[in-house]
Amino acid sequence: MQDFRTMFADRRFRRLWIARLVSNLGNGMSPIALSFAVLGLPGATAQDLGIVLTAQALAIVLALPLGGVIADRLPRALLVSTTDLILGVFVVANGALFLTHHATVPIAAAINVIAGLLNAIWWPAFPGLVPALLDERSLQRGNGLIGIANNAGMISGAAVAGGIITFLGPGTAIVIDGLTFLVAGLLVFTLRQETPAQPSGESMMRDLHDGWRVFVSYRWLWVIVAAFGVTMAGMRGGFDVGGPVLMKEQFSGAASWAIVQTGQTIGYLTGAIIATRIRPSRPLVLCLLVSIIIPIYLLALAWPAPFPLLVACAFGLGICYDMWGVLWGTTMQTHIPRESLSRASAFDAMGSLLLGPLGMAVAGPIIAAFGLRTLFIGSAVLTAVVLALPLFEPAVRNLRWVEPETVS
Repeated sequence: MQDFRTMFADRRFRRLWIARLVSNLGNGMSPIALSFAVLGLPGATAQDLGIVLTAQALAIVLALPLGGVIADRLPRALLVSTTDLILGVFVVANGALFLTHHATVPIAAAINVIAGLLNAIWWPAFPGLVPALLDERSLQRGNGLIGIANNAGMISGAAVAGGIITFLGPGTAIVIDGLTFLVAGLLVFTLRQETPAQPSGESMMRDLHDGWRVFVSYRWLWVIVAAFGVTMAGMRGGFDVGGPVLMKEQFSGAASWAIVQTGQTIGYLTGAIIATRIRPSRPLVLCLLVSIIIPIYLLALAWPAPFPLLVACAFGLGICYDMWGVLWGTTMQTHIPRESLSRASAFDAMGSLLLGPLGMAVAGPIIAAFGLRTLFIGSAVLTAVVLALPLFEPAVRNLRWVEPETVS
């Protein structure tokens, strides 16, 4: 089994790791920057923020199945790098519009649609990169190290976001985010020969049908995805729309939200480290139990709890996210045929994100009609109930950990 030092000695894996670190430096800033950039527009409301965020989420959901087919047909590293480069240009342009006071809600929403379409190709293509660079026995550690890079970047980005937004404006942070995409895209472009095209010889519609057939053939897979599709509605409405509004109304705005997000990203890093070291006999059961932090955090926002407790809840949410990321990704890689992985990943992402746009779209009207507390409490009840249901499904409870070295 390749150890950590050996993995980093491989220039290909090292470049991918650095690309994720750099890209997520910007990603750590972008949710905070975009939220407060939109809320800072003249007359902007929570509903305007919901519109901008929903535009990207809806574009991703609608385009993901096709993105999965494309990712299984074309060189994955080339797709990942190209989408990063194109997205970087649009994100820089978006930041420039905010800096020059030419930004509007429709323009921001339109750019987010483009970002969503590009992400719909990036997401299903990326899971195929790590298996192309590492041997089977090193997948869990490789996924964990990529998670650490993601989260180290996110921590750094979130930690400095508040200061950048406060002193230089959210537009500057958005421009920096775009530049990180450009750097990451160039790094991954150097790996384009490592993931050659694998055309199936079938039509795109046939590939799409076959991908769906693979997805629904794993009961544990679609049950979890269905549960998270509903859960994401509560989470995105509560965290992505309600969170920034709460910080603006009752705390110190972007600076406070940056501290909370930093706590969450430190949790990401902690979760990734934990997930590289454990071999849970029933990985999905463990992840579902850890997910209790989601409704707890939403309830803490509802009153709200003292600020240090909110940061602690965000830290716990980060641990939950990345334990899911590493263990779920490794489970898919060790249970699903490699040639179908991108298509299965596309339907996984599509289903998990499907109702997120609805959650963000209704969050603004709920806040306007019933207040923030109602949004948070409703989201907490919804997520608690839905996350408990998969535990009653035998295919989820009985799915066992498969050591990667046993995979043929």
